[in-house]
Amino acid sequence: MMVGRPPDDSGVPPGQDYARKLQDHLESAHEFARDKLQCAGAKQKRNYDVHARGGMVLERLGELVYRVQLPPRGRKVALHRDRLAPYRAMAPQWAHPEKMATKLHAVPASKTVKFRCQASGNPPPTLKWYKNGKEFKREHRNGGFKVRDHVWTLIMVSVVPSDKGNYTCVVENQYGSINHTYQLDVVERSPHRPILQAGLPANRTAVVGSDVEFECKVFSDPQPHIQWLKHIELDGSRVGPDGLPYVRVLKTAGLNTTDKEMEVLQLRNVSFDDAGEYTCLAGNSIGFSHHSAWLTVFEVTDSACDPSDNNLVLVIVVICVALLLGIIMCFLIWIIIKTKTTKKETEERPHQSCL
Repeated sequence: MMVGRPPDDSGVPPGQDYARKLQDHLESAHEFARDKLQCAGAKQKRNYDVHARGGMVLERLGELVYRVQLPPRGRKVALHRDRLAPYRAMAPQWAHPEKMATKLHAVPASKTVKFRCQASGNPPPTLKWYKNGKEFKREHRNGGFKVRDHVWTLIMVSVVPSDKGNYTCVVENQYGSINHTYQLDVVERSPHRPILQAGLPANRTAVVGSDVEFECKVFSDPQPHIQWLKHIELDGSRVGPDGLPYVRVLKTAGLNTTDKEMEVLQLRNVSFDDAGEYTCLAGNSIGFSHHSAWLTVFEVTDSACDPSDNNLVLVIVVICVALLLGIIMCFLIWIIIKTKTTKKETEERPHQSCL
C-alpha cells in the first residue's frame, strides 16, 4: 500500500492516478488475504478430520467445529462440519423396500430360500430373525441356517414342510426399530399326474367372424407337456375302432413356448367349421389329465344387420319429426292470427260507441 503525497505526473491528473494505484494495491491485499484464509481452513479441516464411524454429536464448539464422541471407548474429538455425516443420529430405515414387496413365498421342498432385510441407520442397527414370533436360532432347524450380515440375508438350504411359517426380521438401534415379515409355504413334492383347474376350459358361444379364447390351468410338480386338441369326425364317426376319439392337434409345446403360453388357445375369425369339442391335454412322467369344452358358432340374421332396414327406420323417424314440427308451427301461426284479430276488434268498439 502506498501512503504520502501522490507522485507527480504531468500526463494524468495527480488525484486520479493516485486513486487508481491505491485501488490496485487494495485488491491485491484482499486477494492475498482470501488465499491465506482458504489455506488456513483447509489445514483446520485436515487437523479435525478423524476417520471413525458410529459416533454421536455432543455439542457445537464454533461455526465450523463440533464435539463428537467416538466408539468404542467414548473418546471425544473435535470435527469439522463437513465430516459430520457419519456421526449424525439416524433411526433404521429400509435400503430397498421395493425388493421386499413380495411377502408370500411358496416354494417346492428341497429349494433354497433367501429372505433379505437390508437397512441403514446410525449407529449401525442390529438384525434379529424370528419365526412365528419367537427368536429363530440355528438349533431350531434341522441343518441350521446361514445369516450373511453384510447383505442382511437369512438363507435356508433344502427347505422342508416343517419350515413353513412367518419369518420376521427386526432391525433396531437406540433411535428406533423397524420390522418386516415374510410368509413361507413349502409344497411337498409328491408323484402325481397334472391337476387341471375345475371349470376350465369353459364352454364358449361366438358369432361367425369373431375371436375365441380357451384357457386351461395346469398344476404339476414334474414339468408338464400340454396339448390342445379338436375332436373331429372320420367317415361319419367320432370314435375309432379302439374306442378313442378322433382328434386333430391344434397346439403343442415347443422349444420357444412357455407353460403360460400353452395354457391359452386362441381361435381367430371363427366359422361354422370351428364349432365342436376342444380338449386341453396335460401329461408328465406320472400320467395324463384332460378337460374338454364346447364351442358353439352362430350367424347373425340378415334382418338384424341389413343396412336397408336401418335406412327405412331412419326415414320413418325423420318423417315423423317433420310432421310433428309442422303441426306445432301451424298451431303457433293460428294462435298469432287469433291474437291479432281479437286485439283489432277490441280497438274498434270504442269508436263505434262514440258514433
